[in-house]
Amino acid sequence: SACRIMTKLYYHPHSSAAASFIAAVAAGVHIEVEQIDFATKATTSGADFFAINPKGNVPALVLDDGTVLNEGSAVLQYIADQAPGTVAPENGTTQRYILQNVLNYLASEVASTLNVLCSEAELVDKEALKVKFVSKFEYVEKNILHTHQYLVDNKFSVADAYLYILLRAVPYVGVDLSAYPGLTAFSATVGALPAVVEAHAKMNADASST
Repeated sequence: SACRIMTKLYYHPHSSAAASFIAAVAAGVHIEVEQIDFATKATTSGADFFAINPKGNVPALVLDDGTVLNEGSAVLQYIADQAPGTVAPENGTTQRYILQNVLNYLASEVASTLNVLCSEAELVDKEALKVKFVSKFEYVEKNILHTHQYLVDNKFSVADAYLYILLRAVPYVGVDLSAYPGLTAFSATVGALPAVVEAHAKMNADASST
């Protein structure tokens, strides 16, 4: 059964917002999407993205009533809750709080460090930061993936979509995680999921049509 249509997800396929796209496909939530151009901050249709989301970041989810969610953790959970039980534990359960715990860690510790490594800033000792960056992944490997295939309740959730997309960005900042078999196996497992394969195909088609 088709879930309700949300107004629109603004994203870019080569950003962490791709996790929200994957989440929607995995949850079976039919969602209108539009890409943004990072260089011009315009949407595919030519709209000024800052007028839609003053922060200028993706993902940005505009709900039917005009509400804008522009933090990945909130967007991922909103999408999950349109199809309860598919890609997130039920609200109010301990597992849901564990999901929020993991999402917050990925956003505040992993993604924030990645953003600095991706920036043009010369003020940062990037080699030292890379060591710190690896330690953030090492924590996930040793404390979760060492014994579990997925991050929460040992089944695929929006947290896995987020980590998967973050891991895809790692080679582009000159970091090697090959010493961590749990992370390597995780990327292969999630990347092979039918919903993730489908999401990549849709994002690629969306990108080539813009």
